[in-house]
Amino acid sequence: MIKRLLQTGAALASLAVTSLMSASPASADSTLSLWNSDHVYRYGTAHFASYGEIFEACDTWGGNGEGISVDWYVVSNPSNHGEAYDTSGADGKCATSNGNIAEGRQIAYRICRRDNGAYVFCSGYYHDYA
Repeated sequence: MIKRLLQTGAALASLAVTSLMSASPASADSTLSLWNSDHVYRYGTAHFASYGEIFEACDTWGGNGEGISVDWYVVSNPSNHGEAYDTSGADGKCATSNGNIAEGRQIAYRICRRDNGAYVFCSGYYHDYA
C-alpha cells in the first residue's frame, strides 16, 4: 500500500514538473526526456526551441541501432509536420528539424525510442507554441 502511494506521489510530482515546464506563447521552449522504467538511465531528450522553430532529438544511450526521435506537427495544420532522428549514441551530437512555423501557432511533439527505425515506445504528445 505504501509503495503504491509513493508511486502515485511520484507520478503526480512528474505531472507538476511538466505543468511548470509548459510555456505560454511568449516564451516557448521545452524539453522532454525518456528514461528507462527504473529511472536509472536516460535514453534521450527531445527539445523544442521557439526561436527558429527548431526541434532537436538527442540519443544519450544508443549507438547500437537504437535511437531517439522527435515527431512533431502544427496543430492547426497537421500537414506541416516532421521529425528528427538521432542514432549516434552519447557522442554529444543531436539531430535537428526546422519547423518553419508561424509565430504563435500551437505545435505538438513527442519523443520516441526506436530500434533500427522501428518504433519501440513513444510518449504522448506535448503541446507548446512557436
